[in-house]
Amino acid sequence: MTNLVTKKVIDDLRKEWGKVDRIDPSSDAYKRLIKVLNILNLAELKKLADANIKFVSSLALNRVNLKEFKGTPNNVVTTLKTLSGKPISLFESVKDKKIPGVTSFSRPMSGFGVIVNINKTAKVSDLGTILDKVEEQLGPLDKGNVYQRKLVGGLYLGSNFQIEITKG
Repeated sequence: MTNLVTKKVIDDLRKEWGKVDRIDPSSDAYKRLIKVLNILNLAELKKLADANIKFVSSLALNRVNLKEFKGTPNNVVTTLKTLSGKPISLFESVKDKKIPGVTSFSRPMSGFGVIVNINKTAKVSDLGTILDKVEEQLGPLDKGNVYQRKLVGGLYLGSNFQIEITKG
């Protein structure tokens, strides 16, 4: 399904949902909204997530996060080798880097990988580009390895996105 989310649809949704003060998850309206969101593709969901529509955008963002970060392994060994052969963490390799859209980096509790704290004003559609820039700073990987991305925070509207990057 493509081209379902047009400017007119967004404007209509913003107008109608703007009138709603609370939403009951057991209501027919909520259930219909969820059914529609569940059949939309990633591009359409991103449009809704970025549209600032009361209730709808946060639910669309949730589905974007689930689709984009689905299946990321939780425990992946993530070290890089320096020229001396001494392993360093991904966090250590980027902790002082300045990347547009990134507010800070932090070390995950596992000690592996790096958590990228992305500014809450960043659009969902920009997340991939921001993470690609972070991975460029992390450096190339051995053949057959890829960086893995996992959403670890930022599920609430108005909070910073937190994405853990590991090597796998």
